[in-house]
Amino acid sequence: MQLFKRLFEAMGAKTPMQKIYTPQVLTEAKQGLAMYPPKEFLGEQGVFAYRLIFMVTMERVPELVNAIRARFPSVQESALQEGEHRNAQGEAIHFAIRSEFNGATVEMLTNSSGLMQAIDALQLEPPPPWVAFPDADPEELGSRQGASDYWWNVFWQPFWTVQRNPDRQLYIEKYDIPSEWNLYLQLAACQVQSH
Repeated sequence: MQLFKRLFEAMGAKTPMQKIYTPQVLTEAKQGLAMYPPKEFLGEQGVFAYRLIFMVTMERVPELVNAIRARFPSVQESALQEGEHRNAQGEAIHFAIRSEFNGATVEMLTNSSGLMQAIDALQLEPPPPWVAFPDADPEELGSRQGASDYWWNVFWQPFWTVQRNPDRQLYIEKYDIPSEWNLYLQLAACQVQSH
């Protein structure tokens, strides 16, 4: 498969995403965007767009959908959906919002700087581990595997590592952390800082 990809690129042919996400709308990564949700600019791959993978609580999904709809009116009002949309300004979005881990996972590719700023303004956050995994015992999670490892590395860690201590404390108070999870998060934070 890689051989065909290299041949395709050598002939100067563009992938479907390169044809949609051209530098006419977004030429480079924008400065000043929030650290969460994490945004990966794909310009080096010839795709002039941001890729986002993050998680939000189900209660916040309607706000996210409204932010998307403000830039892309053809997006449906339903919370859980996926699709490809373009607007009159030449901006595009490919996205999926799915119910997982007692919240919603979001995968998105877009060249809309305005949408990135609108998403940042929402100050979205994932549900905490004790909500995502209500039956899990944190004392037994020493070596995460499978779904919990995926969730931790893809959704939780990118959020938690960019939070400052006062923000972490507010988050913990907001979600009423069980005492056993409080110790687990403190130990996990120490492990991250030592790497």
